[in-house]
Amino acid sequence: MLYYIHDYRRRLDDLRRIAGADNEGVLSPAFAGLLEDYGREHQLILAREWPFRGRDGTMLRADGVSLDRLRLAHGWWEAKDAKDHLDREIEAKLRKGYPSDNILFEDTVQAVLLQNGQEVQRVLLANERNRD
Repeated sequence: MLYYIHDYRRRLDDLRRIAGADNEGVLSPAFAGLLEDYGREHQLILAREWPFRGRDGTMLRADGVSLDRLRLAHGWWEAKDAKDHLDREIEAKLRKGYPSDNILFEDTVQAVLLQNGQEVQRVLLANERNRD
């Protein structure tokens, strides 16, 4: 797993340097790459921009969903901008009907994992001292 984190940080640095931007749309491919690399080991495929229905029936779109060959979702991913307040963004997404059974929210600075409606882990992504 440590290799995947190093590769993610390298991709993130490359995107920042080359694109010259620091927003979700530009930087999310780096985290998508991390999820794809990790998922490959577990025979999961990351489907980007995955449509699903919220609680009220409106169509929503997750940034990514890890699917198995039967199209069963094993985990959800939602990227946010680092300038956003991540906890408020998480609350807003959950109110809209995003799943809370196994979802990872990240903003390139930190990642928050929710499982069964509870926060189970919060990890700093940007700090080199917080390596696995």
